Amino acid sequence: MRRFLPLLLACCTDPAVELPPAVPIAALASVSPGGEVPSVVRFTLASTGPLVEPRIVVVSGGASADDLAAYARNRLTSALRAREVATTAWSEGDRWLAQPVRALPGGRHTLVVLQERRAPLAHELVVRATPFAERVWTGEKSVTHCSSIAPELSGLLLAPGNVEARVVRRGACFDILSDRAIAALVLPPALGAVALDPSPIGLPEAPPLRPEPPCPESAYALGPLCVRVDDDRIVLVGGAETRRLVIGTFGPI
Repeated sequence: MRRFLPLLLACCTDPAVELPPAVPIAALASVSPGGEVPSVVRFTLASTGPLVEPRIVVVSGGASADDLAAYARNRLTSALRAREVATTAWSEGDRWLAQPVRALPGGRHTLVVLQERRAPLAHELVVRATPFAERVWTGEKSVTHCSSIAPELSGLLLAPGNVEARVVRRGACFDILSDRAIAALVLPPALGAVALDPSPIGLPEAPPLRPEPPCPESAYALGPLCVRVDDDRIVLVGGAETRRLVIGTFGPI
């Protein structure tokens, strides 16, 4: 029995695995190694070799050499998986684009590109925490965001497919409108100085009514409407897109 013991131990140990060649990448466009990026960012990967449907993730807090070896062997710990931020990725010609599905917290991160039978490609990032507009409603052909900063009222493209859309201001909020269904598409990272929610656009929400913009400073909320006091009278404002019946009584004048 003793003569079989070394063979048994050899079968049960985990020998070191030599990593295959790295994925050939010409450039990670617009992001220099160690350079700062905003919380909502889109990565462009230009390839000099085959890059077929890569898995692209951002590891919050950075990825060590041991983390990259774990990715190469597909032996990820639960702690490492918990630090992953998934991305939405799509190809355009000979390049791949990837956008994290949520805003990245400020600090150190690592962009990791994974492809079968290739060593992971790692790119160190320093994220600068930036606020972004909150997505408050989703329709079949529009999404509504609210922000304290006015966005640029220009056209934009939704991805993948470069779907054209436009921006319409609505008080403290704004709509991004398209002529076709936009579920599962991705907004650009920002409109001028206003960063946008980076998650893919979901299905239309019920009920199919957009929320009213917040009341201006000179008015008070009255349910979905706003009330403004003008000397000896009150004026109901808001609800321009939705007809409402208001019934009530007021005290003696």
